[in-house]
Amino acid sequence: MDIQPGRGDPGSPPDPADRGTVEYEQLAAALERGLRGRLGEEFVPGPTTARLAHIEARRRLLTAACAILQAEISELREASLETEAEHLERCVQQAGRTRQQLDEQCRRLEAELAGARDPDRFTDLRTTIDGVRAPETIRAAANECLQAIGRIGVAGVRFLWRELENAAEECGHPLTADLVRRFEDLLSQAEIRDQRHAARRRSEESEPTLVLLAEQARGLIGEAPTMSKEELFDHLVSIGGRLKAIDEEAAPVGNQAEEIRRAFGILTRISKEHQPGWTPVLDPKRKGEDWRAMAREADRRIADRRAAQRERQQAAEREQQREALERLRAFENRIVFNESLERLRTAIYRLEGLPDVRGIESTLNEVLT
Repeated sequence: MDIQPGRGDPGSPPDPADRGTVEYEQLAAALERGLRGRLGEEFVPGPTTARLAHIEARRRLLTAACAILQAEISELREASLETEAEHLERCVQQAGRTRQQLDEQCRRLEAELAGARDPDRFTDLRTTIDGVRAPETIRAAANECLQAIGRIGVAGVRFLWRELENAAEECGHPLTADLVRRFEDLLSQAEIRDQRHAARRRSEESEPTLVLLAEQARGLIGEAPTMSKEELFDHLVSIGGRLKAIDEEAAPVGNQAEEIRRAFGILTRISKEHQPGWTPVLDPKRKGEDWRAMAREADRRIADRRAAQRERQQAAEREQQREALERLRAFENRIVFNESLERLRTAIYRLEGLPDVRGIESTLNEVLT
């Protein structure tokens, strides 16, 4: 009897399905590596870009497979093989539903990476761009992108525009010069608006911190004479570093700018009066350094100094408690001794008046117990 080698048997030839799976995964992995490299140039590399590359690679392979199957379906129908064609068509429909899900996942991840303010609108436009074929649809998609700058944001529209440029090139209908100029002009205006908005937001967010720092600067006037030069230096760096960071990052104007100038004036006068040492945070010519890092380092030294001071104070308190306990024990010992001495004196007085030995022994036992 002939024994046919089974699937998975070491002696059997490779199963075509297994070989196809391996080849598909190899293709997907190779495509994913390429996409990850390209996305790493487009966005900040990380888990989200890796996830997008993984899904996009499989989406593209599935799209290519569907196109091949569609061509095969046409040939089967021309050959009157309707049953086989219907079977393949069901496969294509199922693959189409899977591809649609992958499309949606890719678009959501792209919207996240591009920082789109309105992910739904971003996704709609991304789908529109995927469908452009003729000059009319390309121009319509370009106009939609231009109109969506305020809604989606500069970064999101910039990404969509690049995708539209690529799609237009592939169709053989590159974007016209007037569209490109309009895009650059509108995007430049939007960037300026965003920068102003961000500056206002940073200014508003820094207001409570600025008020606190100004109060600390004023409070340092009275505290400075009681501080060592090292401690005063660290307080100047802590307050001045944060003021400098706010001044450069938020670019405050009006009352906030005046508040910063007054605070720096106070710190500069304190530094000149007490001479704790030079620091760049009080040098108006120094710009663009990591002022917050300087302030954090000064805060760390202040905290370490205070912790050491607390430890010394606690050690002194423990020593005082120990000495007090020793004095208390000595006092208690004196009390016990005096009480014992008084009992002995009383016993002696009693012994002097006792007529027999048994009475003396009884009295001594009382004293000893």
